[in-house]
Amino acid sequence: MSQFLGALSGSVEDGWGFEEFLAFARRFADLFRDTPDPSDEVIKGLWGELRFVSETEDPQALLRGWHASPYSVLDFELPAVAFEVKSTESESLRFHFRDQQLKVRREDGWVVVVSLYRSESGVSILDLLARLSVRLSPTDYQQALSKSVDVLGSALLGVGHIKFDLRPFGIQLTRMESLPVIGSIPSSVSNVSFIQDLNGLDESGWRGLDTVPALLR
Repeated sequence: MSQFLGALSGSVEDGWGFEEFLAFARRFADLFRDTPDPSDEVIKGLWGELRFVSETEDPQALLRGWHASPYSVLDFELPAVAFEVKSTESESLRFHFRDQQLKVRREDGWVVVVSLYRSESGVSILDLLARLSVRLSPTDYQQALSKSVDVLGSALLGVGHIKFDLRPFGIQLTRMESLPVIGSIPSSVSNVSFIQDLNGLDESGWRGLDTVPALLR
């Protein structure tokens, strides 16, 4: 993996585009043979995160906080705002959360719900990466590619046929502080997780993507 990412870094800085990256990555496929196939949930999760990034006015700002640290509990953590993305094919908005995800950035954190469905006329993860390639600096583009490889391994090269599109209500955001959390948890208890039902949220509690630019400033 380090060999691949090191070579990838130099190649992107030399001005490679997305097609060049794919050709290059295929030559390194042997490095990933032991990588387990990702689940549908993992594929949908990465698609939702990349779609969220691609729909914003400033993808570079958002990507700089994308899984920025191995210790990050949220998908995007920036100095002034944080986002946790939940992707779903279901109309029922029930999601798994770890306890800390709703507490660590309670005042400036947002849950982003990406409602999607499979569609042959939709876009794949590779399509989303290709779109981002013309909007990002070489450094940020390399980050997006390398983090996608971290998630999918060699399967990144085989997900081009898996396409999704957004449902009519698309991408919605709600404040973390509007969601209930578990109270005091004994120090001897860890890795607490639960299902949060967002179906009961008042309509006024939801925001659209037009909220994001001001949050990133």
